[in-house]
Amino acid sequence: MTLSDMPIATRSRQRVARALRYELNVVAHDAADVVASVGGWLFDRRMAGWAVTVALPDRRDERALRILGVKVVERAGVWPSTTYERIVTTVVAADLFDVDGDVRSQVLTSMWRGDGEIAFWGSPAPSRFGQGLCATQYRLSAAAQAFKTHALAAVGNSDTTSGSVETLLVGGRQAGLLNGDLAVIG
Repeated sequence: MTLSDMPIATRSRQRVARALRYELNVVAHDAADVVASVGGWLFDRRMAGWAVTVALPDRRDERALRILGVKVVERAGVWPSTTYERIVTTVVAADLFDVDGDVRSQVLTSMWRGDGEIAFWGSPAPSRFGQGLCATQYRLSAAAQAFKTHALAAVGNSDTTSGSVETLLVGGRQAGLLNGDLAVIG
């Protein structure tokens, strides 16, 4: 039986099964840092159809991330596997990378295997990369700014003015998907 001989519903399911899935995985200390630092970007990615997950050791402020449309998972559930056709970006709090050996090991292994792009937020940049990362900015949509404001309030952040720009640290070679909507700073 050829593709043209199949019923339309069967052909549609076959095409969907081969579609690439875009994933954005975040590893952080707490929800408040995620919301304040990259919450608007995560919201916009989710609205663009990406599967967005955040791995936290403590899920107390999970509500703020749900406001952004983000799923919260255990840390072990965030690392990409190569079993599905997907494009993965992993974003890690820079200070967490420097102090947590397990996170650092997972990130470096993921980079070595070529599992996807890696980016960081926070300052200073992870010491292991020295000057190999450049700061880039993402301009939030109006909707992202509004939802981020509500998420900031949910984590008890008194500064609920979210601003229109968020900054990420990306590597030169790894900036493929990220550079589409990020602008390099200075």
